[in-house]
Amino acid sequence: MLHQLSPLNSSSLAVTCNDAQRFPDLLDSDGKPFFFDRILADVPCSSDGTVRKTPEILKSWKSTNAFSLHVLQKKILLRGVQLLKKGGRIVYSTCSLNPLEDEAVVSAVLEQDDTVQLVSVQLDDIGLLARPGLENWKVFTQEGECDSWDNLPIKLKKDMYKSLFPSEYVGHHNLNFCRRVLPHLQDTGGFFYAVLEKIKETDPKLLRT
Repeated sequence: MLHQLSPLNSSSLAVTCNDAQRFPDLLDSDGKPFFFDRILADVPCSSDGTVRKTPEILKSWKSTNAFSLHVLQKKILLRGVQLLKKGGRIVYSTCSLNPLEDEAVVSAVLEQDDTVQLVSVQLDDIGLLARPGLENWKVFTQEGECDSWDNLPIKLKKDMYKSLFPSEYVGHHNLNFCRRVLPHLQDTGGFFYAVLEKIKETDPKLLRT
């Protein structure tokens, strides 16, 4: 990233090295909490959308890889939402097409934090073709597919998370506003993105002071 940014030579650019899920609170020149108006959360993922250019990924790919990634991705997005100012926007993106890393993460954050909402952002006018986000999906386990947390065998629940599954409120989240870029649409890699807008301030008690 530093190599790509070096030609900018901008005094407004600051490079940090932090764990994104624990990114620190910042203060402005008056000592007040500083919030961002735009955040891009391009999170760690299984990268299964890049199989065409990196086929070796398939050698180690398993459907269960997404379980632990889901937790990390959710924490990163939640922290990004906390650092966003009212009226600001955060883009959540992965190079995965697995709904457990995509819609399930966005849905879980929307249920946990009511300060943001999904907004519809279509890029068809610039030639980027994409499909709407999923509003229903199944989770694949060692024992096969499962469509809900309630139907998951008890012995499997200790190693899984309820937020991996569509919740009873999933229909209220407008997950169709998310976008899935599928490789066959334009001969590209596959990736996912969603845009969330901050509609009210974060509770100060949630900030790290």
